Amino acid sequence: MKNEKPFVLLLIMLLALPALLAPFGADIPSFRPDGPGEGFLTRPAEWLTQRLAGRTLLLTWRGDALRALGDGGKSTVVGRDGTLFYKEALNSAAGAKGAVGYLDGLRRRLEADGRHLIVLIAPNKATVLTDRLPGRLRARYDAGALAALETALEAAGIGTVRADSLLLQSGKAGQAYYKYDTHWNARGALIAANGLLEKLSLPPYDMETVDFDAGRAGDLLVLTAPGRDPTEQDALPALERTWRFARPMRTVNDIRIETLSGGEGPTVLLLRDSFGAGLLPYLAARVPRLIMLRGCDDPVSAAKDAGADAVVLEIAERDLTLLTTYD
Repeated sequence: MKNEKPFVLLLIMLLALPALLAPFGADIPSFRPDGPGEGFLTRPAEWLTQRLAGRTLLLTWRGDALRALGDGGKSTVVGRDGTLFYKEALNSAAGAKGAVGYLDGLRRRLEADGRHLIVLIAPNKATVLTDRLPGRLRARYDAGALAALETALEAAGIGTVRADSLLLQSGKAGQAYYKYDTHWNARGALIAANGLLEKLSLPPYDMETVDFDAGRAGDLLVLTAPGRDPTEQDALPALERTWRFARPMRTVNDIRIETLSGGEGPTVLLLRDSFGAGLLPYLAARVPRLIMLRGCDDPVSAAKDAGADAVVLEIAERDLTLLTTYD
């Protein structure tokens, strides 16, 4: 029993250390001073939790353990080969039929102004990689919901890029999305961009002549294991730079990005979300004048201000239900 005392003391010290260091915010990348009403006396449990020393490491170990057991936690689902899926991006298109009415109304307003609408829906990762979902979800996932919605859009006379079909038919669907991220990678974006370029009557890319290198991603890995390096292999295109920015760009997440290139073709206004960032290098090299916007409330006015010939609405499948809230 005497020989066990040092180990017991060591265990007590290890358990007590996070609490003892909590007031100093040790090992917490997001540590910040207390704001109004955020002190220990007002919210003691949350105060200690946010300042717990080693918090990132503990969360990472917890996430690793859960993923090893096939549990992605609150936000993610662990699929075959450890592929991560975002829980909120499961079957979004199934409840988005009301989006057809909004998009048809938008098409009519744009056509009355001499412009045309093209819709590009970025598929949920699970729609393209359904076979990688865990069995309990694979049987319930409606992978055809997006295709049915796209058929309805086409029946309403709306130009539609069927990115889901293009990705599935490419033979490279398994290489089109990051393993630990919600988004398509550069190869997936290239496949979608080719479909869009054809709708715009612009030449697509020969995929066999595009070189690929390494990149980084991993927004879902950060959710499950914040201490892990989210870098993973991407497929970045080695394209010759034949275009320029009409205004300085800080990052691909800028609210407005405008590019200019040579050649003839339409001026394109691309209303996009985070998936649209991957389209930038492909479209910029083909479209004479490209304006990319995030968070646009009035597409018709934005198209008029930009002098756009075509308006492309790129929206993630999981966000389609948002369109039903517009008048």
